[in-house]
Amino acid sequence: MFALAPIPLLMVLGEALGEKQEIRVFNRFHGPAGWTWGDSRPEQSSWNVVTHATRGTHVALLLSISGKVHPEEAEVALPPSPCAMYEIAVEEPRRDILQTEAQLQEFATVYQDLLTRIRATHGPRCRIHLFPAVPAAVAVQCGLSLLPKADPPVKVYDHQRDKGGFVPTLELLSPGPPPARVGDAEAERALAEFFEKSFKGEDLQRFFTFTEALGSLVSKVHWETDLAEVAHRAVQALKQHGKVDTALFDALREARPNRAGEIDEIAVRWGC
Repeated sequence: MFALAPIPLLMVLGEALGEKQEIRVFNRFHGPAGWTWGDSRPEQSSWNVVTHATRGTHVALLLSISGKVHPEEAEVALPPSPCAMYEIAVEEPRRDILQTEAQLQEFATVYQDLLTRIRATHGPRCRIHLFPAVPAAVAVQCGLSLLPKADPPVKVYDHQRDKGGFVPTLELLSPGPPPARVGDAEAERALAEFFEKSFKGEDLQRFFTFTEALGSLVSKVHWETDLAEVAHRAVQALKQHGKVDTALFDALREARPNRAGEIDEIAVRWGC
């Protein structure tokens, strides 16, 4: 495979192809230009795994390979709730640090081992937020190495200077809205009770009105009734229109940051 594209798309390509096929990935080099793997690796190119924080159902994974990803860059893009953070890095990240095919294979092993560790530590329902500064071949390998039946969803961020830093772009292993979970009465009740405890009736209406993704649902809820009924109707409207998603829970964390832990628990019940 000789692939050039934006990094998030290369990860999608790797995920789509998977490891069941025999695929040999090459990397485009800048100096000298070409695709031929070298015979010797640069000094200070060993893969190091760094643990920055270990608490949270959201997990940030920084890949500092062709450049350095600073934890504070990731923090401003992450949901406002406790978030674990890990990093795979080389001692001196630079554009052509990847020179040999053996290095890529070593990265695949370190990456897969870390995904296994994350799954074991944070549970099968955790969510990974991936912040890459990587060569093209590593991006493809990130997708190839995922296990669809075992690894958690991975939201990929892309560094866009015109937008001030990392922004979310797409998701790997996205489960979509699983019907069985979305229809679960316990999950619906938990969300309705959260609305009832966390908002007054007029506050909940304002939350819907001023949250971009929810504005169209304001007319779907009868707000002139008791709060318990309003909360129930709000959940039904969200469910009916497919709005119980990560965007909803991100908005709730922003609106009620002191209850982020409870929001995370409800999000897990909905598969978000």
